[in-house]
Amino acid sequence: MLEFDNISLKFGEEQVLDRFNLHVGRSDKAVIRGSSGRGKSTIINLLLGFLQPDAGRIVWKGTPVTDENIRSIRSSVAWLPQDFSGTGIVREVIRFPFHFRRNRGLHPEDDAMLAVLNALGLDASLLAKKFADISEGQKQRVGLAICRLLDRELIILDEPTSSLDPESKRKVMAMFLKSPNLTVLSTSHDPEWTRCCSHVIDLDN
Repeated sequence: MLEFDNISLKFGEEQVLDRFNLHVGRSDKAVIRGSSGRGKSTIINLLLGFLQPDAGRIVWKGTPVTDENIRSIRSSVAWLPQDFSGTGIVREVIRFPFHFRRNRGLHPEDDAMLAVLNALGLDASLLAKKFADISEGQKQRVGLAICRLLDRELIILDEPTSSLDPESKRKVMAMFLKSPNLTVLSTSHDPEWTRCCSHVIDLDN
């Protein structure tokens, strides 16, 4: 489904990636780990077209990623960045991405939202709360709920358990790593998350 083929990238004099290779097949649960500054978030930014490699190519479903097709590729991906944020009440934050033309056919009803939120350990009362007033762990799980409701071909999660307590983390892993039909590419420092992934890419080696 996704390939990074001999990708190299420099920031100034710093070689961030040097002939980096990655393959993610359909239904894989892949995680990229490594110390800070080794390029985990850079790999995601390359895939999404926010950065361009100095050499090599990125291939999505057999087609090289270019400026011309990156919009189409983004529409096949659900992405949760580390700095996920929103405004208004939680129900509005969840529904916001579904106002875009690409997502209008997926507009979730409250029952669908509640089912996903409950699976992530969140109560129905959260929908009426201001997003700014809920905890960081709740905010992270709201972002994860949006990714699940978008029902994309590839889900990209950047440090998805960074703000979660152990019980919440188990619920998130059950939803994303134990669902056989989901394809997930993540970055993580969390050894428990990493152990549950089918493919581990270690940038420190």
